[in-house]
Amino acid sequence: MNNFNLVHNRLIQKNFKALENEEVEKLGFSLYGNETIRVFLKRLHMELELENINIYSNQIRILLLEQSENIYNSYLILCTDEEINYEKFFMIERNNIALRKYVVRDEK
Repeated sequence: MNNFNLVHNRLIQKNFKALENEEVEKLGFSLYGNETIRVFLKRLHMELELENINIYSNQIRILLLEQSENIYNSYLILCTDEEINYEKFFMIERNNIALRKYVVRDEK
């Protein structure tokens, strides 16, 4: 099973609901939420897409602010099944501008 499906299944097991949001879906993200937390889940198809993550993060942050949502309880989870240079994904996670970001590379 790929990492995107693993994270999706785990979110559902933890009582997150899949939510619909057209603007978020246009960016290629799936949205999940519970009473307090919003999770934006995206499957990364290639390493080049990593360079756009900060743009996506900022666009989602603006959407959340427009909807009066709490940006501090919102997370981007990026899933990939490809090998990614450690330094690249580490820099993505360390950059907490706009939203907190996490890269899932394997089940662990």
